[in-house]
Amino acid sequence: MHRIKDMDLFEDAIRSTDKNALHNIANLNNLAVQLFHLYQAISGKEFRKAKIYFQTNPLECITTILSVMSSEEIINSLIKELDKQKRSR
Repeated sequence: MHRIKDMDLFEDAIRSTDKNALHNIANLNNLAVQLFHLYQAISGKEFRKAKIYFQTNPLECITTILSVMSSEEIINSLIKELDKQKRSR
């Protein structure tokens, strides 16, 4: 996950001495990466393409994620898919 956060979100380039700010930025970056993964699992696109689409159309992607999250069956499917992705890294 560090590679994704550094290459896409430039986390290592942040120069701050405020530990709270760094902690908050890290949390937001983690949220962004997880949203990329959720959208990738929902859309069926490969991660790179899903990430690029998410970066250009964030509102549409978040709307898609929210509409899917209301279904219990799909939520369970997403959890299984995300677990598979974590194990494969």
